[in-house]
Amino acid sequence: MMFTVLRASRPVRVLYIARGISEIGNWCANIALPMLIYEVTHDVSATALMVCCRFAPSLFSVALAQLPQKMGIGTLQAMRLADLIRAGLFVCYIFVDSKWSMFAITCAVSLCRTVEMPCFYSLLRANTNSINRDVINNSFGFLQNLMMVLGPVAGGFVVAQFGAEAVLALDALSFAASFWLLRDVPSVIEVNDKEGISKNEKNRTAFSDLSAKHLAIGFLLIDISSGVAFGSLNSLLPAIAQLQFDSSSIQYGFLQSSLTIGLLFGNTIYGRLISGSDCVKSYCFVTYLALGAYLAFGYRYASGISFIFLFIVGAGNAIQDVLLITSLQDLARDESESISLFSIRESLQSVAVVISTLLVSLFTSIAMFSILVTGLGVFSIMMVVVFQLNYLRKM
Repeated sequence: MMFTVLRASRPVRVLYIARGISEIGNWCANIALPMLIYEVTHDVSATALMVCCRFAPSLFSVALAQLPQKMGIGTLQAMRLADLIRAGLFVCYIFVDSKWSMFAITCAVSLCRTVEMPCFYSLLRANTNSINRDVINNSFGFLQNLMMVLGPVAGGFVVAQFGAEAVLALDALSFAASFWLLRDVPSVIEVNDKEGISKNEKNRTAFSDLSAKHLAIGFLLIDISSGVAFGSLNSLLPAIAQLQFDSSSIQYGFLQSSLTIGLLFGNTIYGRLISGSDCVKSYCFVTYLALGAYLAFGYRYASGISFIFLFIVGAGNAIQDVLLITSLQDLARDESESISLFSIRESLQSVAVVISTLLVSLFTSIAMFSILVTGLGVFSIMMVVVFQLNYLRKM
């Protein structure tokens, strides 16, 4: 995967490096910020409220992502501005001592990320062609999942050695470095997309024959329904570990690690098994696979093979994400439409997190957890079946 990016154009390589630097800053902050807010308030509810502040702006992603265009700011300039603002905001974290100030800064940081992500995928679309777009998307997915593993570990080490303020200072430097690197990415580029018959030709033909709008809606509906199911694991895993096992922290670590390693494995095998196949059929297949493993975990959460089910969920989720991103990029006709599609996706992902968290909070026993998993899993599978039948009918 790294070699794929190294062979790509210079703008893509710069985007890859800048994304890696800023992502490790994001994930390090996930360790430092909760610890910092708890040091200031000694209140667990304040930490929970900070988490809400991180997700709140994403609910309005559709409107926020259009702001740069309405203000006459280009896609690249919007990304660089978001990095520069976040660099300054993380410095502010170090000096504030009020929880309300921290909440306000957290909302501002999240707002910047909400604006940045659709711009990033749109810029990546503009700098790649359909021959290798899915493979490059997979490389970025692997990078993001790797930072999700390394970021908290690195953040925890720095916090233990130097304090939360040191992590925040490093986060500010990471966003400043990303701002500096992105200067080498052209804001407008013409990509040659006619280099013979690409391995994604079947996908582009299918997309041109079908209503792009209907396809995009179908992809996004499956994304939010499966997102609610998979998002529930964030709350279910700690509860299951606490209620079912004696060494809850160790078991939770194993469960979470199985899911994360699965994500990395999914990105690793994508190029060999999935790349170049029909996007819609592959997307439906890996979603079925991941949801099937999710249902199996709901019934066998206390067994030794529960880790395998979570591993499959993670692998399927990683591949599903790459296929969805690539499909939305192919469906978009221009930069504005690309930003709109990815901003809608950002907003729906936040809605999925809110819904899954609320649903899990209603279930207080292990037996009820199985009922919840079954309901979410079956509903999501039905959504995929309807989408696939509709796709096959129109082909």
